Amino acid sequence: MKRLWILLAALACSSGALAQPAKITIAHATASDFLPAFVAKEKGIFAKHRLDVTLQVYANIALTPAALMSNQIQIGATTPTNVLLAGEAGLDVVGVVGGSRLQKTNPRIYLVSRPGFTITKPDDLRGKKVGVPGLNAIIDLFFRKWLINNKVPVKDVTIVEALLPQMPDMLKGGLVDAVAPIEPVVTRIVQSGGGQRAVAFYHDVNPDVIAAFWIASRSWADANRKTVQQFKAAYEEAIDYIQKNPEEGHKIELQYLKVTAPTFPSFSTSITTKDLDDVASIMRELNVLKGPVDTSKLVWK
Repeated sequence: MKRLWILLAALACSSGALAQPAKITIAHATASDFLPAFVAKEKGIFAKHRLDVTLQVYANIALTPAALMSNQIQIGATTPTNVLLAGEAGLDVVGVVGGSRLQKTNPRIYLVSRPGFTITKPDDLRGKKVGVPGLNAIIDLFFRKWLINNKVPVKDVTIVEALLPQMPDMLKGGLVDAVAPIEPVVTRIVQSGGGQRAVAFYHDVNPDVIAAFWIASRSWADANRKTVQQFKAAYEEAIDYIQKNPEEGHKIELQYLKVTAPTFPSFSTSITTKDLDDVASIMRELNVLKGPVDTSKLVWK
């Protein structure tokens, strides 16, 4: 009998250990695209799916692939350009869960001009200075492609890096004539009187393109397949919660981002090789992507 109790106690301890939530650190940027992660954290959805999540903000998510490879984080937000450049550089990272899409029916990225300067067409930007969140990043590339498609030489516009938190001050100080932020920074600038919403240039290039998604190192994803599945399930539940409880979603958006956008992003947990191929073609045209990249290896199976 004593041996039986010892065995049962051991099994109980073993079961308790197996039931412990998986601890992961997730990196995100300051954009509404990542609202489902905030909601999943605040509403206990991650915990419900046996995940102990630490959220970590990155001002520049171009750093995400390197942070994953060094295991500083386990899952991180990124954009197509970052993962394509990482693939070209030989970093073995993979898209595990989609985040959001940029769709013409729900514009999220605008040119925002300084007070006193109005933009109605690409030609208005000749000789002007425009701030983008990151050089060779997704918004920068789509902005340049937009100029080219509209017969405005890129060399006729001075493009500088302006991190999202810096954009309002750069406009106010006259350091740039316009910036290209994403929501909710667009709304923050406009509501403060620091600039005026101009052109939703992004959708003239592609009316439906993946905006942001979640990646991990392949080795970590393969070794933690159940955790990735739990993360996706929690993320999908958080999206459903936002759609059914928009007021609470905006409240959490305000809590994390200090402002709410008029609409939510077009959330989607899907990611395909075509999504990456569409962006890769622009990157090659602009000579940003120079080496071969097998996009099928960048989407985790």
